[in-house]
Amino acid sequence: MKQGIIIILVACLSGGLGCSSKWLRHVSTPHLSVVRIEPPLHNLGYRKTLALVDIVGPWQAQSYLSSQVIQGGLNRGYLKFMDFKKSHVAVSPKEIRIYINTEDKKEDPLKNLDVDYLLFIDVLEWEKSEQQGVDEEMVREFDRDAWKTIEKKVLKPWTHFTYTVAVHFQIVDVKTRTFLFSNEFTESAEEKVYLDQKSSQYKPRHSFKELSEQVSGGFLNQINPFYINVDLFFDNENKDNLDAEALQFIRNLQYHRAVQHWLDTIQKYPKRSESYHNLAVVYHGQGKFDEAKNYFQKAIQLQRKDLYQENLEELLRTITAHHAIQTKTPIRILPQ
Repeated sequence: MKQGIIIILVACLSGGLGCSSKWLRHVSTPHLSVVRIEPPLHNLGYRKTLALVDIVGPWQAQSYLSSQVIQGGLNRGYLKFMDFKKSHVAVSPKEIRIYINTEDKKEDPLKNLDVDYLLFIDVLEWEKSEQQGVDEEMVREFDRDAWKTIEKKVLKPWTHFTYTVAVHFQIVDVKTRTFLFSNEFTESAEEKVYLDQKSSQYKPRHSFKELSEQVSGGFLNQINPFYINVDLFFDNENKDNLDAEALQFIRNLQYHRAVQHWLDTIQKYPKRSESYHNLAVVYHGQGKFDEAKNYFQKAIQLQRKDLYQENLEELLRTITAHHAIQTKTPIRILPQ
């Protein structure tokens, strides 16, 4: 096994196997794997209320999209979602649409609505088409009468299904009466389905429900935070072996013991930059941002390394995302 790893590393260093310096660092350097939150592309604000006012389209589309958007939004836990039609509000969706899309705003049907944003959904396309045909295929089979293997032509009837779903989503700010979001999402799928041996049509794998879920997911992804995986690398270049025990604690998921080890090392060797940096990496993963920033800066004061600066910038990105979203868990450590 060791010999195989050596061969791969030699090939990488010689420019083979398409290896990169990041890959080499990943396999050779101890690191902390974390999942970090990123702000949504359109940030409406944590725990703001988005009311689904109206869906214009086929009844099947209305049923699928209504449940998928509201339940999917609630499951993500960032925004509050509500179905306007089930809220017993006196004003009708039609009145609100007319008010939003007209310049003459004499009477305001939105003034008594206890929501932050309004969502309008228009189904632009909800189409399914079918095309029949037959394929010819040569098959080999054993002929018992002739007592030999023969080739014969087999006809295979098929149906080609094409599904297309296109939906337009619009979000209106109740306070400013302006459109904050207006985007169209389209999904399509094609599938060739053959008859089975009983001449029964196989059911296609794709469906309107599946495509509408993809469309709803695309919309929700743009207004909800998402998570990315990040590797925070430790500095183990110093040959004094003072980091070995702490790194073993990291591998055993004993982060508090690793923290204490580096704190003790800093007391004994206050000018050793690696201890400050590695301690900051753990604090970052634990969400202790002030402590992490402090120790990163101390490490950089003692020794300027690219790794130190990279990890400090990663910390600042986490802090920025946390301030933008105000969630309780902007980052967490993944099991190694």
